[in-house]
Amino acid sequence: MADAGAARIKALIETPSTTLGRAANRLGAGLRAATSDEEAASPATIAALERMRDFYSGLSRQIEEIETRTTVPQDEALAALTRLDAGLGNFLQALHETNGETAEKELRNAKRRIARGGADLARAGERIR
Repeated sequence: MADAGAARIKALIETPSTTLGRAANRLGAGLRAATSDEEAASPATIAALERMRDFYSGLSRQIEEIETRTTVPQDEALAALTRLDAGLGNFLQALHETNGETAEKELRNAKRRIARGGADLARAGERIR
């Protein structure tokens, strides 16, 4: 059975966030609205991506402050959140990039890191019992 700190980490990981959901919806809407000849994403699209990064940064701070009997759940969650942040950073860089090849590289890195970070975060929550 998980100690109170680990249980709190699990709750933070698994509780849906309306803030994150709204930011993801705004990001998606901004990307769908962009035309292929645009060099940069709209300010609203960038703001939505930055809001997602802020959310994950805040979640990391909350998890860092939790005391647990063992640091494994905390370490796994923080590593996953670091990957998510790195992926979102790659995504942001790609949106600012004017060189097509460099933008594609950043998007590939973003996709890989976000997918792995998301899966790792879900797995970290599942491992806490």
